[in-house]
Amino acid sequence: MEPKLRSKTALITTPTRHFVDASIAAGSLKISPEDLLNGPKTFGFFFEDMIIRDLSVYAQYLSGQIEHYRDSNGFECGAVMRLDNGKYALIEAKLGGEGFINEGRNNLLFLS
Repeated sequence: MEPKLRSKTALITTPTRHFVDASIAAGSLKISPEDLLNGPKTFGFFFEDMIIRDLSVYAQYLSGQIEHYRDSNGFECGAVMRLDNGKYALIEAKLGGEGFINEGRNNLLFLS
């Protein structure tokens, strides 16, 4: 995403890191499937890594890339698929119930 030239909100450009294979992290930390089911927040981090991995494959096929949006006010969007032709898609991947889903929807509405 390109910030507005006169925007007062600074964009944070520090790259985010994701596992290509979340099972490596789960295995290293000795996290069982039961642990993930009992810890939805942790499961959500692994889920997001898998989503970003798959989106990166799709974006590459479409001559694009996946970026993460975060501004200096702390507002963020899980993923932005940006294509070389200037088109983009805002993406939120939420796991854990209606509250989280509504939060993701509200983030997307705010940005659009």
